[in-house]
Amino acid sequence: MKIGNALALVILTVLTTSNVCTAYYYDGDVIPGTDTVIEEGDICHLIVADCASGPITVDILGGNVNILNVIYSSEVNISGGRVRNVLPSDSATVNLYGGQIDNIKASCEDNSVVNVFGYDLASANIGGSYDDGWISGFWADETAFRIDLYHSNTYSHIVLHDTAIPEPATVLLLGLGALAFARKRRV
Repeated sequence: MKIGNALALVILTVLTTSNVCTAYYYDGDVIPGTDTVIEEGDICHLIVADCASGPITVDILGGNVNILNVIYSSEVNISGGRVRNVLPSDSATVNLYGGQIDNIKASCEDNSVVNVFGYDLASANIGGSYDDGWISGFWADETAFRIDLYHSNTYSHIVLHDTAIPEPATVLLLGLGALAFARKRRV
């Protein structure tokens, strides 16, 4: 499916400033090499896919998305806002850095990946609202999260990147050590 140039430009504007029901964001030959950022608005169904020129990237920093389909090697980075349903398929990549994500459902026979970046990450392949698993932890901004996994196969698509945050006492000791080292060099 290709979207004409005028319609594609309207969709880019709609994704960043308004409320829509279904928004298709295809890169392809329409706007070569253009990625987009979603900062606000309500979108019922967002489909991110490429057509001809290769994968694209969409950054979600805010707003509300009810259903997010990421298809055909495209990439979505979520660091804010709320996304209720994340559905990666066909070798897509979804990177989670923050925000509120309610659930993730990956295709059964697929190479899609959902990277979760945070700390104190935990996971289980059973339980949760759908009895198919969950992941939890803290985003870098110290916000706690819990995401349900919909479908037992989804667990195999999740990659946890636990970025440990040093305790305040450790940071203090490192700072004092650096200060002592700098003072010793001056003497």
